[in-house]
Amino acid sequence: MTLADGTVAEAWRVTVAAVDWWLAELGALLPADVRRYLGRGPALTAEARPGGFRLARRGAEVAASPRGQKVTLLLPRDRLLIREVPAAALPEADLRRMLTLDIDRLTPFRADEVLVAVAFPPPAASGKRLAYVAAVPRAVAALAIGEAAAAGMTPLAIGVEGAAAAAMDFDFMPAARAAGIAPPRRDATWLWAAVGVLALINLGIAIELDSAATDRLAGQVEAQRILLSPVIAARSRVQAEDKARRGLIARRVHAEPLHVLDAVTRALPDGAWVERYAWDGRTLRLSGARQDGVDVVADLRRVPGFAHVRDLATDAPLSSAAGQRFDVAVDLGAAR
Repeated sequence: MTLADGTVAEAWRVTVAAVDWWLAELGALLPADVRRYLGRGPALTAEARPGGFRLARRGAEVAASPRGQKVTLLLPRDRLLIREVPAAALPEADLRRMLTLDIDRLTPFRADEVLVAVAFPPPAASGKRLAYVAAVPRAVAALAIGEAAAAGMTPLAIGVEGAAAAAMDFDFMPAARAAGIAPPRRDATWLWAAVGVLALINLGIAIELDSAATDRLAGQVEAQRILLSPVIAARSRVQAEDKARRGLIARRVHAEPLHVLDAVTRALPDGAWVERYAWDGRTLRLSGARQDGVDVVADLRRVPGFAHVRDLATDAPLSSAAGQRFDVAVDLGAAR
């Protein structure tokens, strides 16, 4: 076996173990009677006898060739160690794992020396819950599996001779597969493929339902948009007209002669006198005299709505008998 073959075999073993764990978790959700019924192996049992195997069905011997038979392989009772222990109030799957990990305390064997199976009888009338733990040496199980395979049989479960009662329904096959003693279950591939197909179908259905819901929502939005289009257009027109009306009112209020005159009167400082006031509706021109230190241009620039305030007296005489001259032009903008 090459390294690649070993890697593939290990990956296959891990995959099969994961499938077995998943099935065990799902099986734990079923009622106890249903789990016990589904957990049983084939009704045809095979017991090793000198010179061959004894095939039986429900305890009655069957005269048939073992070759090609799918059987429950029964191990000799005297080759096993069975212990009865109290069971805690836990799910059976968790109890089975706990007892398997605790096998070195319950038996004189190490965990790597034996295969472990756990069976749960129905609860007693007193409510006390018990568990039966069985351990078989791996060498014994491997020998029995090899002899069954040599006889042409396919063991699907490994039980115990004379353990037909529900309280003693052991199956060592999961432990044998996990230990690599028994071949992986052949239907695991199909089961895993079925799970994958079902998952893809479920995903496809979910995507389709989501897509259909999205299409329905898009259709509803489009229908509402068509119904609301006239309303939205009317609202836009009203907002535009209201904005234009507000602007017109603001311009009219700002451009009123008395409003402009009042703004100029408030803006000019006490040390400035207007001798000429000219206004053509858009541009205001003021000229007059001012005292030293009075900045008419700066005061007018602080008036809301007065834009582009400029000094036109740069070439005029700097002073006169009444003081320094000023000549200022102001463009009337929108009110701020």
